[in-house]
Amino acid sequence: MRERSISVEAQDHEWFLKVYEETRWMLVCTARLYSNLYPSLRNDYEDIVQQTYTMFYDKLERLKTHENINGWLIETLHFNILNYAHRKRRENAHLATGVEDPEQEMEKLALPGATTEEQVVQEETGERLHHEIAARIGEESYRLMKEHYADGVSLTELAERSHISLGALKMKMHRWKKKCTGIVA
Repeated sequence: MRERSISVEAQDHEWFLKVYEETRWMLVCTARLYSNLYPSLRNDYEDIVQQTYTMFYDKLERLKTHENINGWLIETLHFNILNYAHRKRRENAHLATGVEDPEQEMEKLALPGATTEEQVVQEETGERLHHEIAARIGEESYRLMKEHYADGVSLTELAERSHISLGALKMKMHRWKKKCTGIVA
């Protein structure tokens, strides 16, 4: 039974590679065309194509019987580009607000009229979340996520500081967010 399972997985992987080789150029060209419409994507279209293939691989079992794989890939690429462009606009709008003192901003987030006891509970909750997230993804990963989401440091700057490519950092951030799903519920 185990040999049959490995055989099926190998066949699925071979099929994926075949589709990848046949459609890669089409997706890259399409993503480049979209990057003309969304200038903020000019440096990131390869990452968006990779994200599309990752989604394809994740749904491989269901897509084996899909009647139009090329159409599915183009449609998924289209939605990934729109989502990415939307995130970029939000990110740029956030950076344009220019938060100068993050600690002061955090104090504003405290509940209005919160007593000292309530503030202690908030701090303990923050510490608990910090430890739970760090336990799932590691302290360094937590620090990078905190710098990006809480402190507003751009992914490009974080990638340079960490000496990794921007695409690799984006993929890591995506994976870390998935690992943290359900902590804050």
